[in-house]
Amino acid sequence: MTKNGADRYWSSPAEAGLAKVAPGSDLAAWHESDTDESVRRRSFLKAVGFGVSGLAMAGCERQPEIKAIPLLDQPAGFTPGRSMFYATTCGGCTAACGMLAKCLDGRPIKLEGLPGHPTSDGGLCAVGQASLLGLYDKLRFQTPLHEGKQATWPEVDGLAIAKLKAIGESEKTVCLLTGTINSPTLQDRVDQFLSSFTNARQVTTDALSSSAIADAHQQTHGVRAIPQFHFDKAEVIVSFAADFLGTWISPIQFTVQRTAGRQLDVVPPIMAYHAQFESCMSLTGSNADYRMALAPSDYGLALTHLAAKVAELTGSELEVGTLDPSPIPQPIIDDLANRLAHSKGKSLVVSGEQDLSVQLLCNFINHALGNYGTTLNIAQPSNVRHGNDAELQTLVDDMKQGKVGALLIHAANPVLELPAGLGFTEAMSQVEFIVQFATRADETTEHANVVCPTAHFLECWNDYEVRPGLNSIGQPLIQPLFDTRTLLETLAAWSGQEAKARDLIEQRWESKVFPQAGQQGSFRKFFHQAIHDGWVDVGSTSDSAKPFVADSVKPIAKVNAGDGFALVAYAKVGLLDGKHAYNPWLQELPDPVSKVTWDNYACLSVAAAGQLGVQEGDLVRLDFGGQSNEPSVELPAIELPVFIQPGMHDRVVAVALGYGGVATERFAGIGPRWIEARPTVGEDGRVGKNIAPLLSLTEGQLRNWRSGVTVAPIGKRRPLACTQKYNKITVPEDLAPPGSLRRPILQETSFAAFSADPHSGKLPIHASGGGEIYPADHPKEGHHWGMAIDLTK
Repeated sequence: MTKNGADRYWSSPAEAGLAKVAPGSDLAAWHESDTDESVRRRSFLKAVGFGVSGLAMAGCERQPEIKAIPLLDQPAGFTPGRSMFYATTCGGCTAACGMLAKCLDGRPIKLEGLPGHPTSDGGLCAVGQASLLGLYDKLRFQTPLHEGKQATWPEVDGLAIAKLKAIGESEKTVCLLTGTINSPTLQDRVDQFLSSFTNARQVTTDALSSSAIADAHQQTHGVRAIPQFHFDKAEVIVSFAADFLGTWISPIQFTVQRTAGRQLDVVPPIMAYHAQFESCMSLTGSNADYRMALAPSDYGLALTHLAAKVAELTGSELEVGTLDPSPIPQPIIDDLANRLAHSKGKSLVVSGEQDLSVQLLCNFINHALGNYGTTLNIAQPSNVRHGNDAELQTLVDDMKQGKVGALLIHAANPVLELPAGLGFTEAMSQVEFIVQFATRADETTEHANVVCPTAHFLECWNDYEVRPGLNSIGQPLIQPLFDTRTLLETLAAWSGQEAKARDLIEQRWESKVFPQAGQQGSFRKFFHQAIHDGWVDVGSTSDSAKPFVADSVKPIAKVNAGDGFALVAYAKVGLLDGKHAYNPWLQELPDPVSKVTWDNYACLSVAAAGQLGVQEGDLVRLDFGGQSNEPSVELPAIELPVFIQPGMHDRVVAVALGYGGVATERFAGIGPRWIEARPTVGEDGRVGKNIAPLLSLTEGQLRNWRSGVTVAPIGKRRPLACTQKYNKITVPEDLAPPGSLRRPILQETSFAAFSADPHSGKLPIHASGGGEIYPADHPKEGHHWGMAIDLTK
């Protein structure tokens, strides 16, 4: 809803004029006037390569006085210095939340959520808000590249068309490897492009994979899809390692839903019950009514016990045989099962575990409770993540055998994001022609023959469909800053049907969306209204789901924990899979749980840290024994600082994904020039360590944990930047009261210690013995304020 004044909304920046910027121009010169060496925020952004950062900061700081040059041909409704608001769709991740962009003089300066959007309802995550900075990144690709050298689009187009034609006429395959594509217009163009080759296919991969959920529904419902989850309709929510308020699938949508399910100011009050079982503390776990730390190897057995109890209460059939004791106390299992059974059709059991057996158990429980069609909907599946890990494995195998002649990569960085044991990097050497569509350099770029620079989502047209029938529009808010092009336009050009993105989107909407809407009148008016609102819901459904098939559900009777610690890879709210690691705003953002900025680290429980004899900031080595599921690949040990996190399982070490990439090399040497200045990056010149190569693709699933990890201190330290502990108020050691202790503001203890002794964690009380506090030679008679109290009574 692009608002101008009280009730007026602009449909498109075209009404007010797009800012025209010469490619590579440094607009920051208009705002940068600092000549000293102090590190101000704008100076910091400029130092790390955001040359037009002054524009991005326009929404946050008072602007310097600048000469205004009026336009010779002023667009209708345009007033210099007056902010305009436009509806669009966020492209920061595949959730495609509604976005409201604030533009000043034709340049976007602030991003917020779009009120009234069906999924996000005015919410916008940190990645969405910070993605504005990526628009003004001078380190983006500014022209196409051929073998690492600058080229023009006609040169690249001619080369690609000739190469692909030759490969298409051979026996080799043309493969397009992409992240999740939720643009129906782009997907149609991809299908048309690949259909022109005799042997071609598309493979979809997600660094934060949910492939196991889709595979499980393939077996139980006959359709490979992730259902739409409705947390707002659930009175009881049980989650196993699904951080749905932080990073799982569509967290803004789920946060809006869960908020709607917990309201005390309505009649009658609504308060959904939420139980969370996880290995490491998450944003979702910290907001649960009941939370328990479980090792990742325990999820399957715990869910089997829960499924057996639910089957007993609902009269469903499930043969479980003899089971090991539940890792969750049986009274808790019984309580959860009773709550779920009393809320049939109004409950929800979810899991973020990348294990097909675990997801099948979740499907069985939801089916037994009658939740399909109410709290989760397979008839309107989610298009947010639909990567297929099994197809990814097949692709790598074909690449190793030389069956793939051309590999086109879009919205993915497989060299950084995939396990080393998969051997993707080595397999790329067997591919004749590699093209990467990317916005900036990453680990995959050096392996590509051709690099096609893609436009930022704020400077191009796009459409999105996160569920059937809900169509959103993404519109340009500024003319392209560099010589970039969308994948949609590039594939059209390589198909011999060169066209602009808006024209292609309009053609699809006129032929498919407009008829589905069932509206009368002109398409032009309908399309302009959709741009104005940012979305249109035509209410489409799918009937492809079949009746539930229970034969595929297999109980997990025992735990195979393995030796040593279990390494759990999790995503941070700000960094997610690491595609935005270049963004200093997100690097500066304190993690909502740990409050640590910049680095990733090894999270350990209080007990585990005590057993290892380490404190926060001590470096530990994570050793994997050099073994992977690929015999020829050895896994190196990595060193990380320790962060002691209450709520962790005692045999788990958790490390965030998305760090250690080449995109963070830009932060080297940008710290303040102080005498005590510390390095801003690690010894390898990057921020944090990349742990994705240490994981595995097992049984067709990208696993997010592995066992058999040894953790050992190495006798070094690297302090972490933790905002919660920075400049905290403490009593200096030399100022402690004589004969007393330095008392912390908060007293802490564990639940086990508190259960054994309610006074656990309480510091000793310094007793005065009663009587007057004044010396005998200074007697005081009567009542005075300085009377001593015997606290021991």
